[in-house]
Amino acid sequence: MESYEINLICGDHLEEVERFLSRFFQKKDLENDHQKNVVFLVPNSAYQIKLMRGVNLSLTQGVTLAVVCETRDQLEEFAERTKTEIKELTITGDNPYTHHYVEVPGPQNICKIEVNYREDTPIAS
Repeated sequence: MESYEINLICGDHLEEVERFLSRFFQKKDLENDHQKNVVFLVPNSAYQIKLMRGVNLSLTQGVTLAVVCETRDQLEEFAERTKTEIKELTITGDNPYTHHYVEVPGPQNICKIEVNYREDTPIAS
């Protein structure tokens, strides 16, 4: 099976980002990892989020990790749990829909979590 990963270069903020992402994703224990990288698994996918200290690399900035809810209730529960407000964006066109979402900013603008739910908007007759 193929696997995919996103690498976040955290510099001296690795522990802060690790604590932040632990609220949303399952941490994967790595055996024989001499670099002390931290890996999180994205549920029901082949994706991993890999945090790296990367002292000689530029700090990652502004990555959005999106989580899609199956129901509006799930989004509302998440918003309540994280004490965030649900925002809305209406998309018009041939297939109009409303994008409901919350954003939770992470440390040092390295990453943020967006949790969203898409609701089809009926076309007016």
